[in-house]
Amino acid sequence: MRNGMLLQIARFVMLKVKPMDDAKSWRPNILVFSGAPMKRWHLIDFASGLAQEKGLFTVATILPEEKVAQDKIYQYEKQIRDYLFDKNIRSLVRVVRAQDPFSGARYLSNAYGLGPLVPNTILLGDTTDVSHHQSYAEMITHFYQSRKNVIILKDDQPLPSRNKINVDLWWGGLQGNGGLMMVLAYMMQNSPHWQQVSVTIKMVVPSDKAATEARKNLDSLLASIRVEFRRKILVSEQGNFFQILSEDSQGADLVLCGLKKPDNEFSDYFEDLKQKTATIPRKLFVVASHDIAFKEILS
Repeated sequence: MRNGMLLQIARFVMLKVKPMDDAKSWRPNILVFSGAPMKRWHLIDFASGLAQEKGLFTVATILPEEKVAQDKIYQYEKQIRDYLFDKNIRSLVRVVRAQDPFSGARYLSNAYGLGPLVPNTILLGDTTDVSHHQSYAEMITHFYQSRKNVIILKDDQPLPSRNKINVDLWWGGLQGNGGLMMVLAYMMQNSPHWQQVSVTIKMVVPSDKAATEARKNLDSLLASIRVEFRRKILVSEQGNFFQILSEDSQGADLVLCGLKKPDNEFSDYFEDLKQKTATIPRKLFVVASHDIAFKEILS
């Protein structure tokens, strides 16, 4: 009887909720491609920290269809749900079969969801298999073209939850990735999942004059939105951005960097980017695809 009543409430809410395509109603609905939870727990831990009580997230697993029968899917989903419940993780679970993980992820990103409650953000890890680089890049491009934000967490360990966490956000402006990165940092800073998160927005400019203007503009922006971020402006006439990033963020617990819009050359671009940031142990690469004025979320 209780489940029946909850179903009636859920039906009523689903028919009333409108698509969340404006800043005032935007909430994270994260589809996490983690595989088996034990394999990439850091992805689930990060998604749980972002969502908390203000969003949804789904733990997704793609299984090879030649090795797993369809009638075993329910059993796999139950095992994952039970495992997450024991870990006190509140998440939805979805398991599908596919010829390979990349086609399965594309299919699931298209088909998963109910009414207006569809994932708006994809969270995944990196691939280390050279033969998968192109398929991985094509998958990222598909997510982007499907109007989903993509965040790639490159690390193998969860962020500490009980210590002070220093987050460096390398910023090039509020438009595009910049706004989404600020929202993600704000969500981390206000999540009970992490005890204390200190965020520093960092910019590289070509001259002292540009630095003065950048400080003025950034101070004005930070004063207009409800965030407690610090800022640091670095001057480099040579403009060696990645050398500066690697040196100045060496002690950060997490570094946020924006990605260019995925295109046919994204595979080479992303591999080059990973090499240039190789000395940074824990990185979050971000590409914003939603047409959302993220500044309004923070205002």
